[in-house]
Amino acid sequence: MGSLVLWIPRPRAALFALLLGLLGACVAPDAISGGPSRMSALTVTGPAMGTEFSMVVWGPAGSGRAAALQRAFARVRELERVLTDYESKSEARQVTIGAGQWRPISPILVEALAHGRALAEQTKGLVDPTVGPLTRLWRRSVRQQSLPEPARLEQARRTVGFEHLEFMGNPDRMRCSVEDMRLDFGAFGKGMAIDHAFEILRAAGFMSVLVDGGGDLRVGAAPPGKAGWSVGLEAQEGDQTVVLIHDRALATSGIRFQKVEIEGRVYGHIIDPRTGLGIRTRRVATVAASTACRADGWATALCILGQEGLTLLPEGAGARILEGDGGVHTQNLWGIGIWGKEPPK
Repeated sequence: MGSLVLWIPRPRAALFALLLGLLGACVAPDAISGGPSRMSALTVTGPAMGTEFSMVVWGPAGSGRAAALQRAFARVRELERVLTDYESKSEARQVTIGAGQWRPISPILVEALAHGRALAEQTKGLVDPTVGPLTRLWRRSVRQQSLPEPARLEQARRTVGFEHLEFMGNPDRMRCSVEDMRLDFGAFGKGMAIDHAFEILRAAGFMSVLVDGGGDLRVGAAPPGKAGWSVGLEAQEGDQTVVLIHDRALATSGIRFQKVEIEGRVYGHIIDPRTGLGIRTRRVATVAASTACRADGWATALCILGQEGLTLLPEGAGARILEGDGGVHTQNLWGIGIWGKEPPK
């Protein structure tokens, strides 16, 4: 069988997967013949977290792939219900209502806060889930097409920071020490959901899997007969860089994908906590890491920091930054082959 290619469409078009050896998406799994363990790829897609998720599992027929995929999608939607800050009844919103009140928190929220604290420390506060008050203010500015007043920005900044959160128990309870606190897991929540889905599929015994959430993804072992998963990095117009990976996660973020013009200036959707405004530098960052949560968070951080952030990357992570003026900065290009427009035969 030849090297066929499946293109998985996604709204953001930040990262696309060229899944070598796949014939179809949801309806016609590709198969590799060969004895009793006939292998095929089952692909399922569905909406979640404001984007489209796609999951691919290689395995023999009757191995429980469909049930595992169903559990994986259910977990993604469970994380969405807990972590979203768009829904007033989500746990992330409810736990910050009223200063001084102890509230129970779920294991999912405990995990998300732990990831957030680690990223906040590593990125010097540039990726921090307590940035919610600034997020809320910036969204208001986008709706009204006017920049926030300096006094409002300063008021919001005073409620940002893990020092305003207290924990008790394992922890299984939390309270805020200031009013108007708000959590925003947008910088890495999707990556965390990708990791949860990935681990469910691996725990079900499937080693060759892919989980894609709106262009960010995590892959396991290479598909049968292949050296890895072929992934194209569409970080900017005309970018046709392709990488070959296995057992890795990739995430891309930048001003190209979501932007808005306010008072004659273009801003990105990523908020710089130092200013409280969307970033203005035309920059796209792709990060490879051991988990999608880590890759997702660091892609956001590098969009703010640029080249200077490369020295802060955790061990084992790698990155490529494309600047709007054509500049390219890289760090530890993942130890994987990079070629041009066409993957190797």
